[in-house]
Amino acid sequence: MPLTMHEFGLHHEDTLLMIHPMGVQWDVYEYVIPRISERFHVIIPASRGWILNNRR
Repeated sequence: MPLTMHEFGLHHEDTLLMIHPMGVQWDVYEYVIPRISERFHVIIPASRGWILNNRR
């Protein structure tokens, strides 16, 4: 499964890579993205689920 990248503020030269904590989705940053993207090109990879326990 490919990694999805969400990008904001594409026209800015300075880049900020934001990694969301395990257990939440990338949109945990939805309230700060508008403000941060005024100054930075923001990249947030969307890590899709983790298999924490693979026992049967």
